Amino acid sequence: MSKQESHSPDDFLRRPEVERKTGLSRSSLYRLIAEGEFPAPYRLGPRTSGWKWGEIQAWLESRRRVQSGDRGAA
Repeated sequence: MSKQESHSPDDFLRRPEVERKTGLSRSSLYRLIAEGEFPAPYRLGPRTSGWKWGEIQAWLESRRRVQSGDRGAA
């Protein structure tokens, strides 16, 4: 991933790219969506869906905060 990100927050990403960027497998991705822990995809066409890059970035940032222990006051 040495290539500079060129996505705007409103760009849609397809599932394989979401999997690469998050490190999640397909089954983990859909499990987290079902549990309300990951952004749901948008329907882009009859057989096409995608995720907004800005929502994926926000999810990744929230995971970084949790992993670094910045969970707020207990």
